[in-house]
Amino acid sequence: MLVAKQVGGMGVPGAKRLKELETENGRLTRLLAEPMLENEVTR
Repeated sequence: MLVAKQVGGMGVPGAKRLKELETENGRLTRLLAEPMLENEVTR
């Protein structure tokens, strides 16, 4: 959840976009981490 201090003077659309980007970043991080972990296990 976003805290008002984190979004500063950003309006609602900006805060929504920030949340979307944070969600996408988490998804991409997990997408990348799984193959990297499998690579380490198979070494």
